[in-house]
Order: sequence, then structure tokens, then C-alpha cells
Amino acid sequence: MTAASSPKARATSAVEPPRTGALVLPEPLVGLCRADQYERQKKFWQELTQQWRAEVAASLEQVRAKIEKQNAANRELRDNVLSVMQAAPDLRELSVADVMVLKNQWADTVDAALVGVRDATDRRWRCTVEPGHGSWMAPPKDRSRTDRPSMCPKCSGAAPRPGERPALERSVAAISALAAELHPDSGAPEEISYGGNKPVTWWHQVPAVRPSTGSQAGPPSAVRTPVNTVTIARAGREFVTGGVASHGAGRQGSAGGPSPGRGGLCCG
Repeated sequence: MTAASSPKARATSAVEPPRTGALVLPEPLVGLCRADQYERQKKFWQELTQQWRAEVAASLEQVRAKIEKQNAANRELRDNVLSVMQAAPDLRELSVADVMVLKNQWADTVDAALVGVRDATDRRWRCTVEPGHGSWMAPPKDRSRTDRPSMCPKCSGAAPRPGERPALERSVAAISALAAELHPDSGAPEEISYGGNKPVTWWHQVPAVRPSTGSQAGPPSAVRTPVNTVTIARAGREFVTGGVASHGAGRQGSAGGPSPGRGGLCCG
């Protein structure tokens, strides 16, 4: 049984998907043979797919620019921590308050001056690069390592812990074209990382078309597929693989994610 025909997909397809307008072919299909009707519809959906791909690419460029800005800021903070650590004659005598970067990010209830940088107890820190990242727990000894001090996990792109949301810029919500096709049963776009490999439900974007008018004859159905290898169910086989839009046939996958092959397609 395929994902698109599963009881889960049939049950969720009754929900009306969000749409900005009716999907209508530019010309009616009446009078055309079946092969020409197919080619006309195929071309129509391929053009829409190209538009969708352009929207995804534009969003990804903005997301990457923001993430790179965060990475640059964190590299500077890390270098500042390293300079203090390497200059200290004895790390055991150093407190969190003596390291300006750590002091500025300190959000624990205990006075930073009373906690040594080699302390192994989890303490609370707050991101100063992106306020929306909030706080996280980590021991000072990890924040003050002399090889690579740990930084904000959301800035670093670490997988969120159970019950936590990913950084907004790393979620499906950051890619508006993806967010618009996420099925409501899958949860809020802000709760799902666009690099995740857990299958979620997306709207099937190829409804039946009335040959006489070219208009949509019925609501789209739903299909389940991983976020990091998003199958856009239109006329061609279209993927977003590893955060980069691509086009092709056969097996496609993303780094760190599954390769669905034909089993991951809902049409083709």
C-alpha cells in the first residue's frame, strides 16, 4: 500500500488545504486526445513546479545568509573565549565572570563569579547572537574548552532535544513554499526542522482536472515523506534534497537522511 493510498492519507485529505487561488489550466482540454491532454497538464504542472522551486531557492538564500551571519558572530565569540583560556596561567583559578563572553551569556541563578570555568554542572546560558534562540543548558567546562568551546546549540544547528523547537531559521516556517504545503496533521511549521528525516504529511498537489474547463475537479490528497527529501507531487519528479532544490529521476537523498527512491514518490 502506498503512502498516498494509506488510511492515514485518505483520512487527512478531507481537510481543505490552504490555497491562494484556484488551480486552473490556461486552456480547456476539450477536443484533445488523451495523450495531448496529458501533455498539456504535464506542462502546466511542470511550470508551477519551476515557480515553486524558484520560491524555495529564494527563501533558502535568505536563510543561508542569516545562518552564515550567526556563524560569523559565533566564531568571533569562540575566538574571544579561546584567547582568555589560552592566556590564563591556571584555569582552575578562573571563574565564569572572568570570561566576558561567558559572563554576557550567563543566565543561571548562581552568581557567575562563584562558578569556575571548569565546573561540570549544567548551567543556564542565553544566546546573545540571536535573542529568539532563548536559553540552553551546558556545563561551564564545555563552554571553556581550550580546543573548541561549545556555543548556542541553535546557532550551531544541533538537533533539538525532545519537546524543543528548532531555530526558526532552520524550521519549515523559514521556507514559505514548504510551509504552505505542510499538512495540518503534521504540526506547526515552526515545530519541524527542514533538515529532519522523520516523515510528515504534505499536500498532494495534482488534483483531477475537468477536460471541458481545465479547472480543478476535486481536492488534493495527502502524502507522507521526510522533510529533508521533500517530494513535490506534481507532473515531474521534483525534490528538495539537503536544502537545495534539484530535479531528476531515480534515487535521491540528502546527507544524513534516507534515500527514498521510487518509494518516496507520490506520482511519477
